[in-house]
Amino acid sequence: ADYVCPKSPTPGNLGYAWDDGSPCFQYCCCECGWVEEYACAWSETPGSSGYARDDGSICYAMCCRPPEPNNHNTELAVGGVVV
Repeated sequence: ADYVCPKSPTPGNLGYAWDDGSPCFQYCCCECGWVEEYACAWSETPGSSGYARDDGSICYAMCCRPPEPNNHNTELAVGGVVV
């Protein structure tokens, strides 16, 4: 990658990205470690300090996306054969 997020241990080919205020930087460089302390609302168990509140931030939207529902009726095509 040309640029990596500032908290990355090693720089990209052209260095580190800078926060230009764009949604792209905010989305790409979100740190989601806070969900251990404040679990997402859909989580069955709370984090060590309870549940996160949707503050409307891009990082909340990225880190707390609801999981994809399990679809047990999905067919899998393997080598042209549906299994």
